[in-house]
Amino acid sequence: MEYIECHFSVQPAEPWSEILLAHLQDFPFESFEFTGEGLKGFMPKDDFIEEQLEDFPLKNHPEVQVQMTIKEHPKHNWNETWEQNFEPIIVGDQCLVRAEFHPAQDFPYELVITPKMSFGTGHHQTTQMMIQLMLEQQQSPPVVLDMGCGTGVLAILAAQMGAQQVLGVDIDAWCIENSVENAARNSCSHLRFVQGNITQVAGQFDWILANINRNVLHADLPKLKTHLNPNGKIFISGFLQSDWTAMQSWLNAYGFIIKGYETKDAWMAAILECA
Repeated sequence: MEYIECHFSVQPAEPWSEILLAHLQDFPFESFEFTGEGLKGFMPKDDFIEEQLEDFPLKNHPEVQVQMTIKEHPKHNWNETWEQNFEPIIVGDQCLVRAEFHPAQDFPYELVITPKMSFGTGHHQTTQMMIQLMLEQQQSPPVVLDMGCGTGVLAILAAQMGAQQVLGVDIDAWCIENSVENAARNSCSHLRFVQGNITQVAGQFDWILANINRNVLHADLPKLKTHLNPNGKIFISGFLQSDWTAMQSWLNAYGFIIKGYETKDAWMAAILECA
């Protein structure tokens, strides 16, 4: 498959590269790479419509300068790029996220992940915060939903923490295939993964994990709430600290209580319960 590479030069790079990434989630990019001066995004050529990116996010923001260049990228070796940049991640001194080519280490939880795309290795701040919030819980959840499962990393951790049933849902068929492979890689082949969106979710859950983005959370949280067991918890991330005021307003309107949160760089994650 042929790809389009969009290279965004960002000045100043921090924290604006991360903020730009959050805004680009609404476009059909399959992968991103951070560079020293910004980031690159890759999407299938068939999905690329140049007019959609003419007014790309932050283009006219007074505090940052962003320039975009576009070129065709006939083939991109996602795994080669990932292997060149992937170092093991340790979260909370309890959880190790590594690749198969890294040596095993002695941690309570060890996740072996081989992604087919650049997200889901545990490197992104939102994934690390979700893992941290999960590890801080005192009780293992029997039934878990991972909404927007990506590589399956959070679903696999939930299983290792004692979840008896885990359902992962993602709109991307590639993510579902990857999640199934990673679940088997971690001896969690009993996990179930389904391609689709909130309409593919049935049943009730003790934990709902939703590391998605601000807009999807806004749309899906009222529906996810209907699938939450009494005394259950919803873990959310994928939004910026600058979005928190708006998020709090939505959460109050939806009838959620904020039980805790984490921040890392420009990003944020939170735990919710029903009021």
